[in-house]
Amino acid sequence: MTTRPSASLISQAAAALAAAEREEAKERTKLMALIERDHQLQYALERAASAIRTAKGRDALREARGRAEELEQTRQTVRRARRDQDQVTRTAQERTRTARIAYEDLHRRAAQLHEAVRSAEQLVATRQRTVLELESEAARVEEELTRLRAHLAEAEARLERLRRERVEVGDG
Repeated sequence: MTTRPSASLISQAAAALAAAEREEAKERTKLMALIERDHQLQYALERAASAIRTAKGRDALREARGRAEELEQTRQTVRRARRDQDQVTRTAQERTRTARIAYEDLHRRAAQLHEAVRSAEQLVATRQRTVLELESEAARVEEELTRLRAHLAEAEARLERLRRERVEVGDG
């Protein structure tokens, strides 16, 4: 059994859509991990701010501030990565949307072609029935014509005999 080209195109479009969806899911997972990391850092910064407020002594205060600065730098780095990942995720979503549109367009086109083929098949079947009916009618008419020609030939032969008889009888 050979594969129809349209089925092949639909299969290719389905594979492209599945790949785009997997890529989008992977990028979205990365984005969600960065969002979660940002939330964790925000919570850690709140705890560091609390530690600064409650620090007893210079060393404890310096250590709490150092930890807060370190957390803030990490959070800024995570936020930059999050913005970048958000753009990558949007790009992946656009690729998925484009692949989905292509897949759906192919399905619509396949359905249109299926309907056009079905309609053409019905038209051909109707024309075939009409041809068969006309051929049958033509055969019947041909038989009738042959029969009538035979009757005509008999009638003409009889007419000719009668004319000869009339000439012989002398009614000339």
